[in-house]
Amino acid sequence: MATTTKLITSSNILEVCTLDQSIDPFWFDREILYCQEIYLKNLLTEELYYSFLDDYETLPLSAENQIIYDRYIKFIVCYGTAYRSVVGNIQTQAENQGLMENRTDYSNVAKENERRQAFFLYEKCFHYQKQLGNFLLNNTVDYPDFDATKIVLYPEFTYFNF
Repeated sequence: MATTTKLITSSNILEVCTLDQSIDPFWFDREILYCQEIYLKNLLTEELYYSFLDDYETLPLSAENQIIYDRYIKFIVCYGTAYRSVVGNIQTQAENQGLMENRTDYSNVAKENERRQAFFLYEKCFHYQKQLGNFLLNNTVDYPDFDATKIVLYPEFTYFNF
């Protein structure tokens, strides 16, 4: 099982996502594997996830895996990583300032823009998760490692099963 295989790079994230603020690539590199685990593995189910990672390590991808990578996986991991990076950046800024708060109109607008951007990135990630889930449910013959009974995200109902 390939658990350290990153499906995207920091430059992929910047190609896919337009970010309003500058984010240190350190955030991206730190979050990619975590985002694959929380936003992708639960949707693909473990068998398909690890099968996909094994296929990814020995490029080129199979035709079926290339389809889901180009249409969905790349975007899920990019938007999920960007979301986690923006949230981490906001949290670091808040912790670095302690209890001090700059109460100018500009600072309040900037904080609201960062929150809005984080929400937008999360919504994009979730959109691609739903699309991938529905695609897999409709094409189970092409993905024998996918087990719909083990999916954690139910795309047709748009909620997570905890």
